[in-house]
Amino acid sequence: MVRYLINSFWALVAAITIATGLLLAFPSAWGSHWLGAWLALGLWLLILRRARRSYALVISILASLVFFLVLFRWVAISLTFSTPWIALALFETLFPTLWAGIVLATRKLTSPLWTFWTAFSFAGIEAWRACFPWTGMPWGMLGFSQVDSPMRGWIPLLGENGMAFLMVGIVAALVSVTWKISMPNLATAALALVLMIFSGVGLPSLPDLQDSPQLNVAAMQGGVSWPIGYTYSHPGTILSGHMGQARSSDLRGTQVVLWGEQAADIDLSSESQRAEELRHWQENLQIPAIFGTLVYGDKTTSNQVLKLEDGKFSHIYTKREPVPFGEFLPARPTISKIFPEQVKMLPRDMIPGKSPGVTPVGNAQIGANICFEVAIDPLVRDTVNAGANLLYFPTNNSSFGYSYQSRQQLQIARFRALEYDRSTVQVAVGGVSALINPKGQVVSQSGLFRADTLKAALPLRDTPTWQARFGGEVNAIFRFGTLIGLVLVGATLVFLKIQKRSFQRTEFSIRRGRKRTVNKSRGSENNCSKGKGKK
Repeated sequence: MVRYLINSFWALVAAITIATGLLLAFPSAWGSHWLGAWLALGLWLLILRRARRSYALVISILASLVFFLVLFRWVAISLTFSTPWIALALFETLFPTLWAGIVLATRKLTSPLWTFWTAFSFAGIEAWRACFPWTGMPWGMLGFSQVDSPMRGWIPLLGENGMAFLMVGIVAALVSVTWKISMPNLATAALALVLMIFSGVGLPSLPDLQDSPQLNVAAMQGGVSWPIGYTYSHPGTILSGHMGQARSSDLRGTQVVLWGEQAADIDLSSESQRAEELRHWQENLQIPAIFGTLVYGDKTTSNQVLKLEDGKFSHIYTKREPVPFGEFLPARPTISKIFPEQVKMLPRDMIPGKSPGVTPVGNAQIGANICFEVAIDPLVRDTVNAGANLLYFPTNNSSFGYSYQSRQQLQIARFRALEYDRSTVQVAVGGVSALINPKGQVVSQSGLFRADTLKAALPLRDTPTWQARFGGEVNAIFRFGTLIGLVLVGATLVFLKIQKRSFQRTEFSIRRGRKRTVNKSRGSENNCSKGKGKK
């Protein structure tokens, strides 16, 4: 009993240590420290390689659950009840648990093979987590944590899944050396060290920022307050705040004004007076404005980005991947029976758009993806390949309060800037907003729940990175390669189990046969001795 309690205590300590290391690599009250992810990976892989299998699996489950519970705390803040938050964390825990299981099942492989499979399967499982089910939940991806690390030079080549493969591969190779000193192990570790030392070669040779054409951008927050319920109950408040902020800002030299998601918090197609007021404001300003708004149907909504130029509205983009349970309800009739009161919070389902949205402004081609779409790599890649040389991510984030959700989203926006070598603008209604250059550096940043105007001349790049060209194919290789690997591993384990049982039966039959032979020979000897006695 005492030994069990001691083992449980150390398992909990190890799980919390791994989760803490991973969490420190993402924005939190303690800042963002990319090294935390490496240290957590080292401990996790060491346990998976050397600890007892059941013990290592329990630690992996606990570490994953703690990580996701803390990372997704803002879900409960937004929805005002905890059931979806806990359910999401439990579901996402299944992915790293599956990975830990297949790593444990294959740890008898030679070190080079185990290192490759461990890294490849981790990247593949993360790729599936980012797209399944529905839109997936690509939050807390390992690669996102490295926007400030020396390894960031690999991001344009590898993207989020490739970065996970590289990181896990390097750590797994180093862990393998602690397992057994041998030439293959030392060669694997040496290769890992070379990759670390020469990580800067991942950054492609591109024009210097000073040689690129530029666009003078102004990103604005209108200044909403928390709690946000009062503001939402008075439509038009957010729009008025943004217009007031524009009037009080010095916009000389500005070529475009960017607002956040649903900055026009009214349906402009039905509110003609407000629409006319907005037109008049823009005509006096003589600067094009791009912003988000919701368009309402009888039982549906669509989340759109509009452009207002020369007093005329034009549609740019409709959100292509609404968030399940946040913007539409899968299986609405069933869920309505289970959570009848909570379903009333989402009376309409959001209709998805069908194509990327890019609009010209001066020398720029501004491409839009709304809110959580910044984390969905295929959508951002589509926008870049549609011609965007500046990425615009309007978001709201006002329902997440003073949590670190918006800063986590900013980390992802910085990753996209590096990945596609594009200037990036995150504009939030509630904050945090930021202007980001193609090197992933934040040029200007706002805080939460305040009125603010960010201005900068952002470089415009056209060069397609490796990820823009081949990122989809690379991610597909990770996803489906891992599926094939899982099938092969499963088939091999079943085959070995059948062989083991067959061998055991054969061995039992041989032993039984030997026993019979021995018994017969003993019986013959006894008969012979009895016969001699009679004579």
